[in-house]
Amino acid sequence: MRDDLGVHDEWSHTPLGKWSQVDLDWKVVMPSQAFHFYQIAYVPTKSAKGQCHQVKVTVDRPEAVVIARDQYCYTEHPASDPLNGTNFDKRVEADLDSDKSGKIPLSLQANFFYADAQKARVDVVLEFPPDHLKHEWIRWELRAMIGVVGVIHRRNGSLAARFSDIGCCVPGDFSHVVAYDPDAYSYPSEYDNREELAREMLPSRYETQIELPAGEEYDLQVVLSDGKTFGRAKTRLDIGGYDGTQFAISSVALSNRFRDAGAAAKEAAAVHLAPGYVPLVSGGMQVTPSGDTKFKLREPLIAYYEIYEPLLSQEPKTTVHVNMKIVDAKSGETKVTFPPLDSEPYQQPGQTTIAIGNELKIGKLRKGDYRLEVQATDSAGRSTPWRTATFTIK
Repeated sequence: MRDDLGVHDEWSHTPLGKWSQVDLDWKVVMPSQAFHFYQIAYVPTKSAKGQCHQVKVTVDRPEAVVIARDQYCYTEHPASDPLNGTNFDKRVEADLDSDKSGKIPLSLQANFFYADAQKARVDVVLEFPPDHLKHEWIRWELRAMIGVVGVIHRRNGSLAARFSDIGCCVPGDFSHVVAYDPDAYSYPSEYDNREELAREMLPSRYETQIELPAGEEYDLQVVLSDGKTFGRAKTRLDIGGYDGTQFAISSVALSNRFRDAGAAAKEAAAVHLAPGYVPLVSGGMQVTPSGDTKFKLREPLIAYYEIYEPLLSQEPKTTVHVNMKIVDAKSGETKVTFPPLDSEPYQQPGQTTIAIGNELKIGKLRKGDYRLEVQATDSAGRSTPWRTATFTIK
């Protein structure tokens, strides 16, 4: 994937989850000869619940790269929760309830967008440093066990939803092995340091989406584990009620990454990347939310949000404007007031949802903590609640 900040790899194991790595500098020189890829699969017969079977894949051809699970287990759970019931899941759940502090720094941003009447799509983004993940090299085979588990509780403590996913793994429990034959690739001399190579191969980011009923408050808690250490993050979601007929606004997602929406859609479809994930698209731009909302002063700061205006389906159409300001998170002092934004350039024919992704001019801000506040108004005299998103300029 190529975006405004560079080039990186993305991959998915579940319909709604996407893993990605740090931006690459293309030091790895790939061989010039053509590659041939083959995918082999089979549907096993139904086993007893909880029963696991071993799988062994052998290839009698030199210079081959093999990616394969070493076992499968029959469990009754959705595709968005593949770790449910595994030994790894039990360890992660223990980390979830542990009083110990996590050793993997984990940044989390979660936002909601209304998918339908009384239904919200929650977008969850995690970011973490890959060099904090436990891994090992066996010759030129990188082995690691990376997984994530998230739980969402209602304010009364009842479980509303959970999800899990596999980043990359070792044989045993749940797994695939990524094996590199040194004769199949050409590495420059600086790649004698395998730790630098591992940093570019291990995941550094995870995105997923969960549907939840609107009109409730939720507590989201996420644990990322490498099988030995873990990182834990949590946040609160207050999803206001929405019946599909009212003037409303989503929460505000902050980002410094964007790319061409058309190119992104073609690439994702070609490799069947997270087919259930709904990208955040505004006009011709696809926005990638940031897990870490600490931005450098010279980086782009993009705010993505959606406005829901049912009067757009009527004639004459109403007009919608957006009010935005940035305030000091500590003092509450207004630092930047933006001119009202006309939403018409962002509107799509026949749609009552207006997806807006715009870059904010923050060049005059100093280092510190800030809060972006966003509100929509229409020509019918209605206003949405103010939505806020906190961020730091470093």
